[in-house]
Amino acid sequence: MPGRRRRLRRGAFAVAAAAALYGVALAWSAVQTDRHLRDAQVAVGLLRADLVRRDAPATEVEARLRQVQREADAARALTSGPVWQLASAVPIVGRPFTTVAGASGAVADLSHQVLPELRAVQHELLTRDLHRLGGVDLAPITAAREPLARAHTKAQEILARVRALPATTGIGAVDRARTQLVGQVGDLCTQLSTTHDVVTLVPPMMGADGTRRYLVAFENSTEARGLGGLPGAYAILRADRGRLTFEHFGVDSDFGGLRVGLGGLSAGYAQHFQGAAPDRFFGNTTSGPHFPDAAKLLMRFWQARSGQHLDGAIATDPSALAMLLAVTGPTRLADGTVLNAANVVSLTERDAYARFTDPVQRKAFLVVVAKAVADDVLQRGPARAVALADALGQAVGQRRLMLYSTRPAEQQVLARQPVGGTLSDTSGLFSAVVINNGGGNKLDYYLARDVTYRSGSCQGGQRPATVTIRLTNGAPRSGLTDYVAGRADLPRGSVPPGTNRLLVSYYATRGAGFDGATLDGRQALLTVDAQAGRPVFTSELEISPGQTRTLVLHVLEPASAAGPVTTLVQPLVLPQTTHVAGPVCAAAPAPR
Repeated sequence: MPGRRRRLRRGAFAVAAAAALYGVALAWSAVQTDRHLRDAQVAVGLLRADLVRRDAPATEVEARLRQVQREADAARALTSGPVWQLASAVPIVGRPFTTVAGASGAVADLSHQVLPELRAVQHELLTRDLHRLGGVDLAPITAAREPLARAHTKAQEILARVRALPATTGIGAVDRARTQLVGQVGDLCTQLSTTHDVVTLVPPMMGADGTRRYLVAFENSTEARGLGGLPGAYAILRADRGRLTFEHFGVDSDFGGLRVGLGGLSAGYAQHFQGAAPDRFFGNTTSGPHFPDAAKLLMRFWQARSGQHLDGAIATDPSALAMLLAVTGPTRLADGTVLNAANVVSLTERDAYARFTDPVQRKAFLVVVAKAVADDVLQRGPARAVALADALGQAVGQRRLMLYSTRPAEQQVLARQPVGGTLSDTSGLFSAVVINNGGGNKLDYYLARDVTYRSGSCQGGQRPATVTIRLTNGAPRSGLTDYVAGRADLPRGSVPPGTNRLLVSYYATRGAGFDGATLDGRQALLTVDAQAGRPVFTSELEISPGQTRTLVLHVLEPASAAGPVTTLVQPLVLPQTTHVAGPVCAAAPAPR
C-alpha cells in the first residue's frame, strides 16, 4: 500500500507538473502572440502611410510589407500549434483561444493576399507620371483595376471569417480586439470597393473607349436650390482618351422659351416641384436634392437647344473649386485677378455682383474662373495626386461634386457612391432639410442653418421625433445691390431690403407621419407631399436681415425604422450645424 500511494503521488505530481508546464507554455504563447499582433498593427499603420506617398522609396515600402508579414506569420504560427489547438478544443473555455487563433490567421492572410495587391496599385498610380497634355494617362488607372478586384475579393472572404469567430468569449480584451478587427477589415473592404469603382469608371467616362460629352453645371449657392444652388452657368466638357477640353460655355438664359419633359424622374417629382416649373426654367432644374433628376433635366434642355445627345452631367460649385485650389495653389486670370482657396468663394458669390452689373457678364466670369481652376488641376494636379484625390473626396462628401452617366451600368455604380448625389433610399431613420430660394435674390450667401434632430422614447408603436430648424439671415441691412437684396417674386406690400423668402422642406423617414409644427412658437401649417417614397413637409417663410426664425416639426417615426439617423446636408455657402440627440432604438419585432 505505501508503494502504491507513492506511485499515485508521483503520478499526480507528474500530471500537475505537465499541467503547469502547459499553462506556462500557453501563457507564453499568448504573450508572444499579443506582442506580434501589436507589432503587426504598428507596421500596418506605417505601411498605409507609405502607400499614399508618391515619394515613398520602393525599398522602404517593401521593407514595411515584409515586416507586417513576419509579425503576422509569427502570430499565426504560435496559435496554430498543438498548445493552442488543445486549448481551443475545450468547450466554452476554448472560445477566446479560437477567436485569437482566427484573428491571427486573418491578419496573416491580409498581409499576404491583400497588402501586396495594394502595393501593386500604389506602384501603378503613385510612382508613375499620370500627367498628359491637357489630361490624364489612363493606362495606369486601367492597370490598377485587376489587383484592386483581387484585393477586394480576398478582403471580403477574410471579413466573413472574422465575423464568424466567437464574439463573446468571456474575456473583454479578446472581444474588443475581435470587434476592432471586424471594423478595420470592414472599412478596408468599403475603401477597396470604392476605389475599384473609381478605377473602373474613370477610364471609360474620360473617353478611353470613345469621346464623351458632359454638361457641367456651375451652381450658384447664393440662390439656394435643393441640390445646392441655381445653375446660372454651364459648359460642355469633352473627354477624349483622357484629354479634357471645354467645347462651349453658356448661361441659364440660353434656354429661355424651351420646355422639356418630366418623365422618368423620381416618384412624386412633378407634383412636388410643379410650382417651380423645372421643365420650363433651366435655373430650377436643381430644385430637388436627388441629382439624377437634375442631371436628366439639364441634359434635356441642352438637347432641346442643340439637338445633341450628351453622355452625362456634372454639378459643382465655387466651394469645390476652393478645395482644388488648396492643392494646386493660386492661379491668375487673364485680367490679373489672383484666385486662391481663400478668396474664390467670396469673389464669385459676393464680390462679383458689385464688379459686374450685367448678370450675363457675371455668369461668364464664373465660367472663366472654373475653367482656370480646371486647367490648373490638369497641369499641376497629377504631381499632387493623393492630395488632389483627398480634395475631390471632400467635395464629393459635401455634395459639391456630383456625376451622372447615361450608361445604365455606369450609373448603377455611381448611384451607390456619394458622388452620385442620390437621395438616400434607406428604410432607416432619415433627416434632411432642403431649402429653395423663393425670393429670386442672392441672399443665401448669408444664410446660417442650425438643425437638431431629437428622437423620443423607443417604447410603443410610432416613435416621436422633434426637428428644430433655426435659420438666420446674416445679410447686411444696407450696401447690397437691388439685384442681390431685392425680391423678384413681387411680395405683397413693402418689405425691408434684404428680406428673403424661403421654401423650407423636411425630407423624413419612409412611412413617417406629421404631428404638427410651430414657427417661432406659433402653430404653423405645412404642406405634406412626397418624393422618391419619402414624405416631404414644406413651410414658406420670410426672414429679414439679422432675424432668426425657428421652425419646429413634430414627426412620428415608424417603429420599423431603427439605428442611427442618416442625415443629408444641403451644400450652401455657410456650413450647416447639425445635432442628433436621443436614444438609438432597435427595430420593433415584426408582427407574427
